[in-house]
Amino acid sequence: MEHFSKDVVSGNKYKLSPLILEFLVDWWTNHILEEDMKFKPFFQEKGIS
Repeated sequence: MEHFSKDVVSGNKYKLSPLILEFLVDWWTNHILEEDMKFKPFFQEKGIS
């Protein structure tokens, strides 16, 4: 998987359509900033943050 990711980012071997790339960036950003942030209070409460 790591090689695939590096190839995609560097433009080697694989080409992603701009629409797919935009979707993935939007999804990843939303996932981190919205979904993952829901866990923040739990981790802070446990002193893990």
